[in-house]
Amino acid sequence: MYRKFLKGILPLASLLASEHMMAQEIVFQDFYHQILQWEDRGEYARALDFLKAHRSQYPDKEFLLLKEEIYLREKLSMFSENMALFKEGHDRGYFFFMHPGIRAFDPYKEMEGFDSLSATDLQLRKDANARSELLYKVVFPKNYTWKARLPICLIFHGGGSNLQRVSEHWHSPTLDGECIKVYLQSYLHYDSGTFGWRSGDERAFREITELYQQLREEYPVDTASLLVAGISAGGTFAIDLAIRQIIPVTGFMVFCPGIPAILSEGPAGDLPEVRGYMLGGEKDYYLSRQKKMMEIFDQTRLGCRHEIVEGMGHHYPVEESRWIEEAIKFIEPTHVE
Repeated sequence: MYRKFLKGILPLASLLASEHMMAQEIVFQDFYHQILQWEDRGEYARALDFLKAHRSQYPDKEFLLLKEEIYLREKLSMFSENMALFKEGHDRGYFFFMHPGIRAFDPYKEMEGFDSLSATDLQLRKDANARSELLYKVVFPKNYTWKARLPICLIFHGGGSNLQRVSEHWHSPTLDGECIKVYLQSYLHYDSGTFGWRSGDERAFREITELYQQLREEYPVDTASLLVAGISAGGTFAIDLAIRQIIPVTGFMVFCPGIPAILSEGPAGDLPEVRGYMLGGEKDYYLSRQKKMMEIFDQTRLGCRHEIVEGMGHHYPVEESRWIEEAIKFIEPTHVE
């Protein structure tokens, strides 16, 4: 759906269809927001009854609502009832990444039929990964005239996320006004609706290299400045790209990253002369890994700043735009006044 960035004017029929879809989306957002409000208040039974009563009205959100129903039943300790929902999902071609090594599935592992469900689920996921591909969306600054060459910023979603979710983030005056932003979605499924990144992934490296070459050919790109950004697993992958120089990255800005496999055993030779900005939370479970990376970076030419936010966990920071501006100032000090 986002494979190509399309230029031109949509015909009237397409515009009307888009408006209808937007109206449907607004209705769904109200419905889903009500469920989330009840969840926040701990009213799980009320949210579950509401979801079950209206789920069939949103066939295009089938998998999302199926996962939501499973989640609500778990909150109500109705684990055994979820076995039928997993089976229903499989019959419809969905999968949930039911790997026995994932702690979220601990309540199900001793139940009759789990091994069979897990095997079916993982096979569905394997088949989907064989068919999937890297997706991307290109976003230009508002009122851009195509006369100036701008730096590219490649943006990677976190683990268990997707293109739609990550597009809601990574906004700031400089990033939105002076960069060509490219949001990416991995080929690597997490479950049927979300995806993840894996450091050292040769297929992802190859696809991103091809994409970067395509972007250089199609758009007015400033090749002297290439930023990468991401959160969690996407941040880890962005760092991996930068230090391996799979593409000529000049700087990275990442939230709550882990440590790429290439660095997990210590310095991997001399690192490139790039600049990075790493933000983690005081309560981020990846914080120790970030500190280990900083020890490595401090011994090399790679210049990195590590900001630790008091009280923050493993998520996007409050005042995200402000932190992005701080990151750009550090990475490219002459770019932002």
